[in-house]
Amino acid sequence: MDRLLRAQEVTDVVGLSRQYLYVLIKQGKFPPPKKLNSRASAWLQSDIQDWIESRPTANLGPAPITCPSHKHEEAGAVCGSCEQCFEGSK
Repeated sequence: MDRLLRAQEVTDVVGLSRQYLYVLIKQGKFPPPKKLNSRASAWLQSDIQDWIESRPTANLGPAPITCPSHKHEEAGAVCGSCEQCFEGSK
């Protein structure tokens, strides 16, 4: 059974303000809440999860490989002589 999320829970989960959620709803970019009665609304947890999963993720590239024992200063640099650098270069 799908759980119902009130506005505060939704804003906590997605990290957006309540006002911005309603802007996105108006633009058709966020799922609208379901009316529970004349004064209350809530979102289906599955609708929010689907929206989160549909969002593009930032492509920041690969994490820099650094050698803690040799203190490489360049991101992605490996010395090739220690086991950590050897494993990280694979």
